Amino acid sequence: MGTWAEQALELLTPQELVGQLVLSGVGDRREEVLQLAKEGKIGALIFYGKDMPDPLSTAQLANEFQRRPKVPLLIAADFESGTGFIMRGGTKLPSNMAIGATGSAELAQRCGEVTAKEARAVGIHCAFAPVVDVNVNPQNPIINIRSFGSDPDEVARLAVAWIAGCQSNGSMATAKHFPGHGDTSEDSHRVMPVVPHDMERMWRVELKPFQAAINAGIAAIMTAHIHFPRY
Repeated sequence: MGTWAEQALELLTPQELVGQLVLSGVGDRREEVLQLAKEGKIGALIFYGKDMPDPLSTAQLANEFQRRPKVPLLIAADFESGTGFIMRGGTKLPSNMAIGATGSAELAQRCGEVTAKEARAVGIHCAFAPVVDVNVNPQNPIINIRSFGSDPDEVARLAVAWIAGCQSNGSMATAKHFPGHGDTSEDSHRVMPVVPHDMERMWRVELKPFQAAINAGIAAIMTAHIHFPRY
């Protein structure tokens, strides 16, 4: 028989199955994206700050979208420092670097737990967090306090604790930014940073937290838009 989800997927057309692979924003295109959801042309959404003026409005928006498709949508958001990172009215948690300064895996786990509970309360299933980049470059303009620190073993330990807190409370965690954005000196939202390291160095530093996250059962991994000429 299979699960209800497997049964539902078996009823989708090839075009609708392709739609399950597409993630869309909302913003000012609300009616257009609602129609795409109804037609099975998207399978997931990402909510940004302008979509989430407060928890009630966020939950109402999520519910409105979930009434349209044959298969429930996966909804994600960038909740790096709790839901309050981009949703007004959510809990704004300390940065990863602040957690790293405490060295407390318990605090990291609690942050993941709070994030998951608040996210699910407003209809969001997937947190695009935690950042597991190892911040070894003091000139890094985009990772810096988003990282747990400069020690790959500590970053791995605290990331695994955060993931456990998040995923044991019904939310998907996402390790980012694979294969490592910590040793860059440029903002990858503006230019294409280059990380020149060989694989020995990558396994020793950048990739270590990702391997730990995978071993811990991380639900998703986000790739970086950066260039690794030796990778």
